[in-house]
Amino acid sequence: MWPYVRSSNALTAIGPVAPVIVATRLRKGSANSARGAARLVADSIKTTRACGATGTIVLRADSAYCGAQVIAAARRGGAHFSIMPARTAL
Repeated sequence: MWPYVRSSNALTAIGPVAPVIVATRLRKGSANSARGAARLVADSIKTTRACGATGTIVLRADSAYCGAQVIAAARRGGAHFSIMPARTAL
């Protein structure tokens, strides 16, 4: 993988009613999973509302996105969220 090429490190947000992509990002190089996720969450909520959604927006994400910035973006946008924190071995 070339370090300055935008490649398959994609983030995608899917709309609530039909399979509509409301936001997507390609990230440069070997990006960690949560890089740019907070901005993607904020943009996705904004786009979903602009498309006319008036109901409850729910953000679902895996443990890679369990961080303060992602949760803050969901709260600022008025979305509910369900993020599974990482499990650690006992």
